[in-house]
Amino acid sequence: MVCRGRGIAEHAQTGSATQVRILTVGNSPYNNTSDSAVHSDLLKSLKNKGHNVSAAVWHHVSSYYMFDEDEKYWFEDGEEKICELIVLPAETSKVNVLYEHMKVFQPDVVVSIGDYHEIDFVYAVKRMYPQLFKWLGVLTISSFPIKQAYKEALDYLDYAFCTSEEGLKSFQNLTDVSCELQHFFPHREILGDTGISDTFNVVACLKNSQQSNLGMFLIVASGICKDHADIKFYIHTNVDDDGDYDLEYMRNKFDFPENLTFPDKFVSFYDGISQKELMRKFADADAFVDCSMTSATGLSAFEATLQGCIPLLSDTGAHIDLLKSVSLSEYTGLYPYYALSVVEFLGNKEGILNIVSQDELYRKIMKTYKLWKESPLYCVKLKTNCKKQAKGLMSDKLVKEI
Repeated sequence: MVCRGRGIAEHAQTGSATQVRILTVGNSPYNNTSDSAVHSDLLKSLKNKGHNVSAAVWHHVSSYYMFDEDEKYWFEDGEEKICELIVLPAETSKVNVLYEHMKVFQPDVVVSIGDYHEIDFVYAVKRMYPQLFKWLGVLTISSFPIKQAYKEALDYLDYAFCTSEEGLKSFQNLTDVSCELQHFFPHREILGDTGISDTFNVVACLKNSQQSNLGMFLIVASGICKDHADIKFYIHTNVDDDGDYDLEYMRNKFDFPENLTFPDKFVSFYDGISQKELMRKFADADAFVDCSMTSATGLSAFEATLQGCIPLLSDTGAHIDLLKSVSLSEYTGLYPYYALSVVEFLGNKEGILNIVSQDELYRKIMKTYKLWKESPLYCVKLKTNCKKQAKGLMSDKLVKEI
């Protein structure tokens, strides 16, 4: 039996009327993943509210974001130190490291950020000491359904936020823990677009996805470019990490045409072009393509839509929510017309993953290209409408609700 005890707010007020001791647990806030973006925004907000904050993180690139003279890692926003980062080891001993830090920091609330299978070590501590802290989970669920084996761990949560409608339904089908849907559509700078140029510009960004259908996408894009000189593709990747695609090999194998380009540098957690440069690429494009197998937050798709791109997105997770939130007109939404139909298959951890076919990807890209070529004024109107409606979705609500 899980003892829920008092509510989070009531529990926190017993320590201080104005300050709560909050420990966040998740992907390093320095990284490029959507989970890291949630973590980064949350830490900055909590610090700004005057709370006492600490962060336990994994995937921290210690060779790049190095420790200080006291051998401590810090999360910094410009010149300001937000909080110390406790780097968790990759192996099972992370439970011990987390608990030892908890004994020192003594958090009122622990906020975990990540997929449902990334909370085991927080659950291990909560199960041993159910009254030690209140546990709030930000669940960025990638594939569905949630595996039954994780029910016990999820039952120990005191409250949960899910970042997609599909994720929320899957969570509610498994446990009765109180939860709510909160999309992650954060505030971002909106750049001016360049209107309609003499080329149809398509951009793809894979920096938030390790399951991106990249190989298939490159084959389709390369074929389109060779047949249509007035189409240009820009592909932003994160494929230099171990276990991902070998981009140099693929460049040589497929002999990509000049109108299919990549960044000058590989893109990893800490290298490559800046966020603003990437947003400039989005603003200069007409369409954005993301055929990822999963979508927990749809962050890259949202950022591109915010810059005026027409989004072509795999029909899954938060992609569905974004497409349904943006409409062509009062009566016609982007969904399902700009959704890339998928075929489901059973993947890692028995989760459903989604594959977009080459024919489907080719057909939807060419459909949008035809719109640009035959109805340029309508294309401009659609791009403007995407930007306007995405701007209306921008919100700090997830962070504020936490």
